[in-house]
Amino acid sequence: MSPAPTSLRHLCQSVGHEYLLEHWERLSPQQQSGLEKQIRDLDFEQIARVWSEAETHIDWNALALQAEPPQSVRLGESYRGIS
Repeated sequence: MSPAPTSLRHLCQSVGHEYLLEHWERLSPQQQSGLEKQIRDLDFEQIARVWSEAETHIDWNALALQAEPPQSVRLGESYRGIS
């Protein structure tokens, strides 16, 4: 099989997603064409924006402090109709 087109490799590398082409040479020409279209249709700027917004708005430490262990039920006992 042929290697990924240079322009596609450069696109993936420029946005840090070169792993998308990791198994390119295992794909049939039809699969390669489909993958290339899917990659070129991605809005990498929007993806980066969504990830950066998510990272800045989630306080994982605060969430962890709010976490509680799940309710336990002893075998042979019933909890809300579950035994």
